[in-house]
Amino acid sequence: MSKWKTVRLGDVATLITKGTTPTTIGFEFENTGVNFIKVESITDTSVFVKEKFNHISYECNEKMKRSMLCKNDILFSIAGALGRTAIVNESILPANINQALALVRIPEVYVNYRYVELALKSSIVYKQFQKQKQGVAQLNLSLKNISDLQIPLPPFDVQKHIADTLDKAQKIIDGNKKQLEELDNLIKAIFYDMFGDPVANEKGWEISQIKELARKIQYGTSKKATTDVQEYPILRMNNITYSGEWDFSDLKYIT
Repeated sequence: MSKWKTVRLGDVATLITKGTTPTTIGFEFENTGVNFIKVESITDTSVFVKEKFNHISYECNEKMKRSMLCKNDILFSIAGALGRTAIVNESILPANINQALALVRIPEVYVNYRYVELALKSSIVYKQFQKQKQGVAQLNLSLKNISDLQIPLPPFDVQKHIADTLDKAQKIIDGNKKQLEELDNLIKAIFYDMFGDPVANEKGWEISQIKELARKIQYGTSKKATTDVQEYPILRMNNITYSGEWDFSDLKYIT
C-alpha cells in the first residue's frame, strides 16, 4: 500500500458538480416525475430511501442538466450530514440532486468508481475534512474542496479486487441482518409462549417498578449536537425504532 500513488480527485473525475433547488430557477416540486434526491434520501450505509425522494418536472430536469444523474455516478453529501455516499443505479433514474450533494463522475478506464466511493467514505478522506473544519462551527464543503481531496490509487486490478472484496463482506453483513431479524421474531414468539401477554399478565407474574430492578438510571448528555461528522455519535429517541432496533440513518455528533 505504501507504493500506491496518491491522486487529487479532480484529476481522475470527468465531472464534479452539484445540484440546486428548483424554486431558485422558477420551478416547484411535483407529485410525480423525475426523482429529486437530497441528503436525507441517502442513509449512512449508502442506501437510497425512495420514500424520501422529491420529484421535479422533466422541464426542470432539463434546466438542471449539469446535475442530471447517470448510472454509476457517485453522490457525496457536502452540507448537513457530511460524507454520506451512494452509487447511482438504474432503478432511481431519471434523477437529479440538490445543492447539498456533489456528483462525482468517474471514467471506467483506469479508475474503478466503486473503489472511489469506498475511498470517499474512508478515514483518509474524513481526516481531510477534520483539518478543514478547525475553527468552523458547521462545515459546508465546496466543489473545490471535493476536487482537492487526495485519495490513494492502486493499480486498476487492485482497485477492483478491493471493491469486490468489500461488496462480498457487505452482502454477508446484510445476510446476517436478515438471519438476526428472523431470530428476533422467533425469540418474541417463544417469549409470548412462555410468559404470555405482558400487558394482560394472564399468568399472574409479579409486577415491579423499573427503579426496583435497575442498578442505575440517568439522563444522557445535553451537549449541543450537530449533523457534521464529529468524534462521538449521539444516540437519540429517533435512533431506536418502534420494534426496538437501532436506526443509525440520522445520527448527530459531539466532540
